[in-house]
Amino acid sequence: MAADAAVGAGRERARPYGGGRLQICVVLLPIEPYSPSGGAIATVVRYVTREWERAGHAVTVLAPRGEAAPYAEGRSVVLGSRRGPRLPRGPLLPRDLSTRITRQAHWDWPGYRRHLAAVQRAVRSLDQAPDVLIAHNDLQLLPELATLAPEAQTVLWLHNEVRTARPDPLRALEGTDRIVAVSDYIARWTERHYGLAAGTVRTAYNGVDLERFRPEPRCRLPGPPLRVVCHGRIDPGKGYHLVVDAVGRLRARGVAVDLTLAGGLQAFGLAPAAAEAYRDRLLASLERVGGTYLGRIDPDEVPDLLRAADVACAPSLHREPFCLSALEAMASGCALVASDRGGLPEVCGDAGILVDLDDPGALDDALAALAGDRAFLAERRQAARDRAERFPWSAPAAVALGGRPVPHRP
Repeated sequence: MAADAAVGAGRERARPYGGGRLQICVVLLPIEPYSPSGGAIATVVRYVTREWERAGHAVTVLAPRGEAAPYAEGRSVVLGSRRGPRLPRGPLLPRDLSTRITRQAHWDWPGYRRHLAAVQRAVRSLDQAPDVLIAHNDLQLLPELATLAPEAQTVLWLHNEVRTARPDPLRALEGTDRIVAVSDYIARWTERHYGLAAGTVRTAYNGVDLERFRPEPRCRLPGPPLRVVCHGRIDPGKGYHLVVDAVGRLRARGVAVDLTLAGGLQAFGLAPAAAEAYRDRLLASLERVGGTYLGRIDPDEVPDLLRAADVACAPSLHREPFCLSALEAMASGCALVASDRGGLPEVCGDAGILVDLDDPGALDDALAALAGDRAFLAERRQAARDRAERFPWSAPAAVALGGRPVPHRP
């Protein structure tokens, strides 16, 4: 990679944040519907869109069809209504052939050519040309749209360590007016990986809905058991099996701990059989320690789940880019026990309890300390809520458009 590539040099075309009504066009990946059936990226888009609309901007979100109805925030355009030619059947299965075509074309996603064509049609059909084009986790899209919206300011919004198959990634990055990332960890990783100058990528921390995720107004009487929750997708990298094992050891020592696990199976990078085997082992272990598995729950049920818990665990084995579920738990008044990897320390600050997962007893000790000292637990729960209040959605909404974060209320 070339060193110290410049981003957005001399391309200040769109009006700055707060400089009048903007037409904002947001494009999601071909695997990310803009609905409750989507993931964390769709959630981020929903809440920043709400902030932009409150500021008077018009927002259009282009995304594939999902299992649920699109979010109400913004104008949603469902992509893929037109079907392209079907892949020919032959010795290779269609999925295998699609994968081979994708690799040869240097696309990052199977079926990306069809997705790109749908995005291009949608942009051409907009009533007004966009002032701002935002691509999420997609290093390939913005150069392909340059001729369709030549006056638009372009923003690349990164939620992960994003790698690309295209042979010239710097062309995409140098042609982008602004790159933002969900944590300092992702910002610095991107700069190192692509040879960008330090400070090129701005951090736009995710926010949290402080009204939706809030503590229980009336606390239950203090006393055991300690109610622990893990919520998120079932994936070995999330480390939930470590919590199950720790709870089993604590219960064997006579420590009163209840554990609830909520989430559906979604393990990236694993074959379906391996992912299902992991889930089955996890649930068998959970049953042995007397825990409860709720499966994938409706997003509307998550706030009540978190309000009913004392502690949330995010023991990620991989480097979390941010971990929105951890912030939601903190906003709900859960003490947070998390691994010290990736962007999790940025979410926790000094409010959470960070553990080194290479230390086999660290998770047990953290949970035992919270179970054995109710005053300490109450202090950590309040500290978690106070920390969450420093993450309003107005901040990333402003940073993405080139402005400064809007100060949160005292």
